[in-house]
Amino acid sequence: MADYLDWRDLLDTAEEPAAPPSPSPGPDAPVGPGAPALAQALPADLQALLAEKARLEDELRALSGQGKPAAADPRRDLCFPVKVHTKESRIEERRIRRHDEHLRLLAQRAGERAAAARRLEERRELEAAERRREWLQRRIAAIAAAETEAEIAAEAAARALAEAAARAAAEAEARRSWAEQRRSAAAARAAEARRASAWNEARHEARLAATATRSQARDREQAQLAARAEQARAQRVAAAAGLVQARRREARALERDLDERTRRE
Repeated sequence: MADYLDWRDLLDTAEEPAAPPSPSPGPDAPVGPGAPALAQALPADLQALLAEKARLEDELRALSGQGKPAAADPRRDLCFPVKVHTKESRIEERRIRRHDEHLRLLAQRAGERAAAARRLEERRELEAAERRREWLQRRIAAIAAAETEAEIAAEAAARALAEAAARAAAEAEARRSWAEQRRSAAAARAAEARRASAWNEARHEARLAATATRSQARDREQAQLAARAEQARAQRVAAAAGLVQARRREARALERDLDERTRRE
């Protein structure tokens, strides 16, 4: 038998038309006047599956020695029409309901998109009008700014002429003041040179006196160091002599002790 198909597979293949073969009614196939309408309501792929199922069941009954079941009574089917549901028909009904719900959602979303598009177009028109108004305002402001700049430029030119004249007068005064400052600076440098010469001579004499003082102090310090070194050497010699004498006394005492022990033995 054919593999079982999920309802998602039926949704994926519902849009692909296929010409179903003429099905032979099986034992569980719906019969009666409502059967062709139900079969036509099913999609093409489901009709093909049902036809293949019926064909395989007919072959199985033929191989097993079983005959086809008796045909249903058309009069009874017309008197008591009963809608026969199968697993495939219920799956198809659920698929159709989901498809209708999907179409309804698509229509709703399409309406929402259309309304959003209209709102977007209105907003774009409003933005375009606002941009046009802002452009006109900027243009008017630019013209006013240009006129203001022209007035400012004229005032700046007049101010520049006055400033140039003032600068020329200031430069002449500055040159005169600079020449005066140079003369004063030359006199100040000469006086500073004289003061520096006298200061250098005094510093040289002070250095000579400091050098002589340091030399005398160094000589006195060296003499004191030599005296302390001699005193320390004498102390070390006296200490060494005392140590030698103490060792000799210890040696004599040890010899006397040994001699005393020898006599006793």
